Amino acid sequence: MLYLIIGWVIGAIFAFLCAFMAKNRGRNPKIWGILGLVFSVFAVIALAIMGEASPPEKDSLSGDETTI
Repeated sequence: MLYLIIGWVIGAIFAFLCAFMAKNRGRNPKIWGILGLVFSVFAVIALAIMGEASPPEKDSLSGDETTI
């Protein structure tokens, strides 16, 4: 029973760490929090390797300029 509690505590720590890192890197913190809970240190390593998220490109249909 003690191992189960320790496992959940460690998973929660990695979930919060991944969510915090994801938010600072421009990624979805909810998804990365879940990944941190499930994959723990592997999710942190993957997030650290991926780095910053690139900003989304503007679509030509977004309406910034009107051409006829």
